[in-house]
Amino acid sequence: MASEQEENANMALRPHSIINVEDPSHPMARVTEQNWVSSPLWSKIPIEIRLKIYGFAVCVDTSVRPKQIGFRSNKFVWGKSESVKSDNRAMLRNRDQPLTISNLARVCRAIYYELDAHPVFYQVNIFVFADLEDLYHFLVALTPRRLSMIRYISISISANFLYEDGVQQSNWKGHQESRCLELLSQCHNIKELTLEVHISPGPFTEYWARNRLAMIQKYLDISYTDLGVPSLVNLPFFRILVPFDHLGYGPILGRLHHTPGNYWHVAFRREPGWMTIKLVESANLAMRRRDAFNIHHGYVDTMRRMKKRPQWLIDLANNKDALDQARADARIDFPGHNRVAQDFRLYDRDVVSSNTRKEFRFVNQELAIVERLRAKYGADGELNWGYELHDVRWTDEEKIECQVSFRYPPGVPDGLFWEPIERVATGNGLVWFYETSPFKNIEDDKERVRLIRALPSPNDVIRYLDGMEMLINHTRTKKQTTLRLARWKKITKDWDKRITSLQYLIDKRDEKQAAREAKAAQRLAAREEKKKNKGKKGRGKRKANEDDDEEDEEDAGPIAKRLRSSRKSTE
Repeated sequence: MASEQEENANMALRPHSIINVEDPSHPMARVTEQNWVSSPLWSKIPIEIRLKIYGFAVCVDTSVRPKQIGFRSNKFVWGKSESVKSDNRAMLRNRDQPLTISNLARVCRAIYYELDAHPVFYQVNIFVFADLEDLYHFLVALTPRRLSMIRYISISISANFLYEDGVQQSNWKGHQESRCLELLSQCHNIKELTLEVHISPGPFTEYWARNRLAMIQKYLDISYTDLGVPSLVNLPFFRILVPFDHLGYGPILGRLHHTPGNYWHVAFRREPGWMTIKLVESANLAMRRRDAFNIHHGYVDTMRRMKKRPQWLIDLANNKDALDQARADARIDFPGHNRVAQDFRLYDRDVVSSNTRKEFRFVNQELAIVERLRAKYGADGELNWGYELHDVRWTDEEKIECQVSFRYPPGVPDGLFWEPIERVATGNGLVWFYETSPFKNIEDDKERVRLIRALPSPNDVIRYLDGMEMLINHTRTKKQTTLRLARWKKITKDWDKRITSLQYLIDKRDEKQAAREAKAAQRLAAREEKKKNKGKKGRGKRKANEDDDEEDEEDAGPIAKRLRSSRKSTE
């Protein structure tokens, strides 16, 4: 029991961890010390059993697919992710539930420290990458202890990865491959590095299969005639797997001892063509030749298990300058070998020229990168911050100001701000504002024309700035200067035409509206006149009938008058 406590105490003194557990000023330092001494997890369970428990807890059922959350960051997402913005900077965020290792490491500082001292998470899981770039950044971001514990790496390439173009081939035969080799030399416990070349069923299955198999054969043969030169394919633990996507398995090149038609028939229910069989056999033979070379030199046994490392791999592991250069080329602000609480003082990706520049830097803890607090204005007085221009106006002092919102660097204030036009005249924002139709979202054309007329015109801007010199400042080439001048000339030429055309459309619309209103008024007056005339005609006819009745009554005599009067009273 005493030896176990001594082991725990000695572990606290090891300077390998990202956090400093023995820091007495930490508010939880006393609790951590009590856990090591009195907690049954550390006082009664041996370290070997604890590591087995941790291994079962952090093991992932399928595989882990790390993806860097942002440029220069040493943080990764592990599964499905989505793109979000943090401080005006794009980054990836997990959509799945966090891994068990993340939750377990947050239980207490003692467990975190022990998981860092014995990183079983990297020992029991398979790490899958889409290309060498993702693998490269992941290896650079890991601490040396975690890097040495990795056992299984898989590169699951897409359909176009092995095409014969310079971009894709450079990933395998150029800078990326050499840098990955230097970092893989630090993986002292690695057992398998698998290249998965997927084949999906479809109408062109055999065509794509032949294409990829041909590229694999070329990758195995060309420029690797010497099996002892540094390359991924000459690593003793390297293998190539050709899985069928809908089945999840397929032939492993170098271990295929029977016709590939068996795999093909099971996967696609038809026999492969003779060219496909020939390509599979050629690639399989090339891998078996490399396996025989490794077995002959004692690098692996007959079961292809690692026995010792080639001399060229040992030389790579001992080449500190090449390793440091590989880490620097990844452009990660806090690589794994100096990840100590994201300490800004260990930021060594480039040389800071002065103490003044150091004062304008801070650590973005969410992305784990070093941000530089850029001054708002440059030496010439222009805006250094990235901005978007929204409006231009005259002030009461007859000066011109521009309304801007800032987009970067991270930490800039939100909202709209007015800046003198001299601050933004050198950029493209002013040109784009006048080139596009200002206030184009306003549906009322009259209001839009009124606002445009209230703007300083391009000619007003040029006169206010005493010519075009400031507008073409900071253009890097003569071609850019000529293009900027041409754009401003076109803007000034089209500005009055744009207002005139809008006003013409408004006038035509007003004329049509006035004509429609006049016709409607005429129709209304005609209807009123017709009603009036109809009323007069009806009243005249009733009066004439009454006069005729009176004459008839006078002619009819008294009896008829009485009958007429009684009928009227009845009505």
